Amino acid sequence: MATFGPGYHGPVRAAVLSANAHNAQPWHFRVAQNRVDLFADTSRSIGTMDSLGREMDVPLGCAIENLALAGPANGKAPTVSLLPDPADRSHIAGVHLVATEQTVSGLFAAIANRHTNRSACDTARPVTHRQFDALAGLMDLPDVELVWFTKAREKATFGDLTTRATKAITADPRQAADDFAWYRTDWAQIQAKKDRVTIDPSGGSLLLRDLAKVLPVSREQNNTGG
Repeated sequence: MATFGPGYHGPVRAAVLSANAHNAQPWHFRVAQNRVDLFADTSRSIGTMDSLGREMDVPLGCAIENLALAGPANGKAPTVSLLPDPADRSHIAGVHLVATEQTVSGLFAAIANRHTNRSACDTARPVTHRQFDALAGLMDLPDVELVWFTKAREKATFGDLTTRATKAITADPRQAADDFAWYRTDWAQIQAKKDRVTIDPSGGSLLLRDLAKVLPVSREQNNTGG
């Protein structure tokens, strides 16, 4: 069973595995006795695309969720206080942790196994209605609903809207520049920083990924996916 290490750093190690746009990791943590505080790192905004701050707020919320899930697995009962300091809007949450019986939820157990890539879906393994229902059953908020697009017309409409939105984004020079800045191709920098988007999870073929590691990738190639 993975607990991500002893003491109060265990929940933080789980929190930094939270989903976050462009692997920007827009957070700071302050660890003290019985408490972990989460702060927004506004220098890690993804730029023009996130003028309203949504792409920073969502990963910060995911980090709070992982902290709370990791508490019991590390023998700590969490109490979350949102925006605890009105004078400091970057202070997103304080999580108070007290000793409790160790319990591990299924959601916590999935944290270390969550990986994201942009590869094509495996259509040889269709998702069943039972699996759709099981995923929808994970929703535990009364005002939140999970909607599935399963009909051909629904999927075509969603795909068309997604393609049109992507073209509009890449046609914006400032947005394209901000986006391109979040890609890393230098191996030494990838190992040193361990952030941003890299070639391997891009969803491209093995040949394209290997070529991209050898040859420089222009902004235009990045926008078109190859």
